Amino acid sequence: MKKIFAVILLIAGLSGAGTWFYLHSQKPLEIEDVVPSNPIFYVKFSDVENNVGKMMQTELWKKLAKIDYDLIIDKSIADQAQKTSARMLKKQLTDPNLWQMMSKFFGQEFAIAIYPVSKTLRADDPNFVSELASSFILVSRIPADLQMAEFIARSFKDSGNGVKNETVKYKTKTIHMVDLTNVGLKVGMVRLGNLIVAGVGDKNAKEAVDLASRQNLSLSGDQTFQQVKAKAMPASGITGMLNLETFFESIKDQLMTLAKNSPQGSNQADEFLRTMRGFKVIGFSSNQAQLLTMKWDLFVSFQEMDQRVSKFYTSCTPKENKSLAMVPREAIGYGWGTCVNLANYWDEFKTEIEKID
Repeated sequence: MKKIFAVILLIAGLSGAGTWFYLHSQKPLEIEDVVPSNPIFYVKFSDVENNVGKMMQTELWKKLAKIDYDLIIDKSIADQAQKTSARMLKKQLTDPNLWQMMSKFFGQEFAIAIYPVSKTLRADDPNFVSELASSFILVSRIPADLQMAEFIARSFKDSGNGVKNETVKYKTKTIHMVDLTNVGLKVGMVRLGNLIVAGVGDKNAKEAVDLASRQNLSLSGDQTFQQVKAKAMPASGITGMLNLETFFESIKDQLMTLAKNSPQGSNQADEFLRTMRGFKVIGFSSNQAQLLTMKWDLFVSFQEMDQRVSKFYTSCTPKENKSLAMVPREAIGYGWGTCVNLANYWDEFKTEIEKID
């Protein structure tokens, strides 16, 4: 009997240890784990509160803060209604309560992702606005003690009585559907750990639930994004990408449809798409220390590129920057690159002149 009791205790102990290990070995979800792969555009802001504080200490921000915006509004806007709107916008943007709320909701990190819309979507479709808006996804990491109801209430506190909130069950998660009757849109929001995923309709929230359970390929497994991330600056406050290949593929049919009414238009559309062939993605990242530094990475395939285009980029070899010591200390902005080959630009200029003849 004692042996049986000991075995039961051993099994219970091992089960408890296994459960503890499983729960504590699960990594917190990254934002890239809950958004789909292959976006047209993606940007993530990290450690927002700290980086905004650093930004406000820069000379550029201090100079911008000294500008008399009321004077600019008075001198540049003639219409009185537009003046009133501009002043109202300025008041809202400088409202300390706004920044306090933004700090709570977006102070840790947040991201925006944009995806291609369906190629069959037409402007006269009755669901055009909602379908277009559903291509945008917002993800925010919120404090663990922030309740979903509080998040929704504060996010839509200025929307008046035209807001209705209902919940929908999807698998083990609760999706909060916020009906903005004044604008005719429903926003779906779901909490996954300390992440809030929001988008128009319930499609994005449901997909986030599936992605979090590893049922579909998320952005974290996207090969293109992995290349961009590998080239990003360390401890980057802003990391993102613009997927040029996906973007041009998404507008190809619409572009050709618009140009088909004239031979010249069709030729121009063909030439534009041919010129853009081989451009894959632009990655960008930012690091804010004593200087705000931006880094841009252009990923291309020279094999797919038109030869007239590729020659402008094959000369972009890494070189030591020897110009920084020549830049005045008071400069607000500074850029440097290695891709300017004047001979290539002159050849292209002559080619375009010959077309005119």
